[in-house]
Amino acid sequence: MTGSPLDPPDSLPEILRAACDTLADGLMLFRSVRDEQGRVVDFEWLYTNPAASRIVRRDDADLRGKRLLVEMPGNRESGLFERYVQVVETGEPDQHEFHYSHDGLDDWFSNRSTKVGDGFLVCFQNVTRERRLEREQEAQRQLLHRMFMQAPVAVSVVRPPDFVFELANPRYEEMVGRTGVTGKTLATAFPELPPGEGVFQILETVVRTGEPIVTPELCVPIDRDGDGVPEEAYFMFTSQPIVARDGTVDVVLTVAVEVTERKLAEDALRRADAQKDEFLAVLAHELRNPLAVVRSAHALLRGAEADEDAIAQVDAVLERQLAHMSRLLDDLLDVGRLSRGKLTLEPGKVDFGVVVREVVGDHRAAFESRGLTFEACLPDAPVWLEGDAVRLAQVVDNLVTNALKYTPPPGSVDVSVRRGDGEVRLEVRDTGVGVDPSLTARIFEPFEQAPQSIARSSGGLGLGLALAQRVAELHGGALSVESEGVGRGSVFTLTLPVAPGEAATPPSPSPAPSPAPTPTDAGPWGFLVVEDNEDAAELVVMLLRRRGHSVQHVALGADAVEAVRDGEFDVVLCDIGLPGMDGYEVARAVRALPGGDRLRIVALSGYGQADDRRKSREAGFDAHLLKPASLDAVLAAVAARE
Repeated sequence: MTGSPLDPPDSLPEILRAACDTLADGLMLFRSVRDEQGRVVDFEWLYTNPAASRIVRRDDADLRGKRLLVEMPGNRESGLFERYVQVVETGEPDQHEFHYSHDGLDDWFSNRSTKVGDGFLVCFQNVTRERRLEREQEAQRQLLHRMFMQAPVAVSVVRPPDFVFELANPRYEEMVGRTGVTGKTLATAFPELPPGEGVFQILETVVRTGEPIVTPELCVPIDRDGDGVPEEAYFMFTSQPIVARDGTVDVVLTVAVEVTERKLAEDALRRADAQKDEFLAVLAHELRNPLAVVRSAHALLRGAEADEDAIAQVDAVLERQLAHMSRLLDDLLDVGRLSRGKLTLEPGKVDFGVVVREVVGDHRAAFESRGLTFEACLPDAPVWLEGDAVRLAQVVDNLVTNALKYTPPPGSVDVSVRRGDGEVRLEVRDTGVGVDPSLTARIFEPFEQAPQSIARSSGGLGLGLALAQRVAELHGGALSVESEGVGRGSVFTLTLPVAPGEAATPPSPSPAPSPAPTPTDAGPWGFLVVEDNEDAAELVVMLLRRRGHSVQHVALGADAVEAVRDGEFDVVLCDIGLPGMDGYEVARAVRALPGGDRLRIVALSGYGQADDRRKSREAGFDAHLLKPASLDAVLAAVAARE
């Protein structure tokens, strides 16, 4: 093998050698080593400048005259040797970047090799830092791209002045209901947006001022379905200007979050809050009315001039007002059960025609006294269905009472019951104030009432229709309203299913029950009244004694148990909500006493929900009466165990 002739570096002009020695780039000069056939089999170092020595960590004196593949065999493994041979044989220069991980090196290099005589000159740089920085920047770009594409919020980038979409992530396209907005102007992509307003105004302000804008809530008309009918949606926008080197706004980045559901929920809460305030005002009004009557009646009864006729008249007034207050409290309790989903039924075989007939009969006098025409078209044959007779009567009563309240004289109200295919339909049609069509969907919500232009004397808490609809649904039926508008009357329709094969079949006859004992048939008994409200207890004691019964009163549960242990009683009339030992504990303790099983124990309480009654039964009460209960009801409950 022989080396090819090449001028040694020492023969170079001094100025040229000095220039090569001071270059920041590495320089190496090689001449070819050929075999007997003239093939290049290696290269011999002729010159290595200081920069190259620093890069490869070998100086010129150490490398000069030595073979490339002997000192740095990685040149063959990396493919560099073949590239150098190609340069020498063809005369074509070669330039490329590569990663060299051989001969103790692990770096990236930028290489340019040129043929010189029968050898080559290679100029190279260590670009590891640059390549690492590029990789980091590329990784950052990829991360930003993934963040942009996978962001849970809508992100877009538009370029002024026409606001052309440069970027829009998938969440943005999903939110607006269209794809392919990139490259389009805002006006082209969203023709439903009013120019110069809303989104346009925000973007124009950002471009003009160079300041970001945060819009907590903006109503935007948007045609997501593509049917040409925009819907109102609410968005929170954060628009950030991206400023160029010259200080102008290059693009605007906008992050959007749809807040439509939150906005609607807030509006609903505001409406509910307003309804609450209105309801409390109405409740105060409804409670003050009977209280005012009671106060006036009290003043009249205290007067020395009160005669028997006046007392009888006051008695009737008080009876009506007490019934009114009881209905208010019942409605409040029922709507509480309704809101918790605990409104339940006690189903049985019911003749719906009889239910309606009884309600109509109860109200006929009231219609006549108001000067209203009241007609009822009811079937002669029974209309049997499975249902809760008390709850169904409550529904019918609410509908008829509603018509009575909101039909001014000389109007008319018609009630009809008709059998259909597997169902029965009750219609209550009136010529009253009617319903605004925009309110028909809300009229069955709790606390909704007719417009306040209706005379306040109509009364009510706005609970009846909500309860009526829920009871209808619990029976598998429906309640709806139709009206041509305010002042045009309304038609309420109750539809209930009739069980197949049972529609015209009355329930199996059962032996007639023995007549319930009346208060005049019963007693006299020995009563223990357990009540912590002194006024309530005093009146009950007075009423019982007036009927000829012996009565003792205690205020605490422990005293009641002690009194039963030491005394002789027939009946314990006990409140539930007692301080300390409550009524349930009293009943259990009394039952556990010798002879306690023979006593009649009756709960007289303001707690009257199904769970309260269940607890009463389990504690040993014979009956559970809800305050305010009449004395006749109390005595009837006691006599029922005779």
